[in-house]
Amino acid sequence: MDSNEIVKELKAIKFALYISAVLLSVIAVLPLLGTQQTLQEIQKSEESKSSTLLENKVQPVSRWSVETVRITFDKGHLDTVVKMSSERIKEFPYDAEPYWYRAKSYGLMKRYEEALKDLDNAEKLAPGWKDNYIEPLRKDIIKKMNS
Repeated sequence: MDSNEIVKELKAIKFALYISAVLLSVIAVLPLLGTQQTLQEIQKSEESKSSTLLENKVQPVSRWSVETVRITFDKGHLDTVVKMSSERIKEFPYDAEPYWYRAKSYGLMKRYEEALKDLDNAEKLAPGWKDNYIEPLRKDIIKKMNS
């Protein structure tokens, strides 16, 4: 197999993973609409559904979804957001979103140094977020640190 074929196959795998992640995100959010399920119930529900594999060549898609984390954050379950984000970072260290959500949670938990470190990581991974997401949160955290 030459390098062009490998690149094409990797792009196909990446696309399949993206679609699977979107579908799992939708599946994870549907039970939350109109009901009050715990995070554990959501995870059990997701685990009962089969993961999409591409000809058994890749591992199942992560169970972390931005929507689930956002809802958990909005409910004020900051420890759970930190745990979910930390697990996602271990699995996908080049994903900026869990760093950002963990930084946001750490800031509210008054764990400012950890929050700023995560913001630095998020900015390195997603420099386009700097003006709209990273800097406003960084300014807020620094303001809280100095008050």
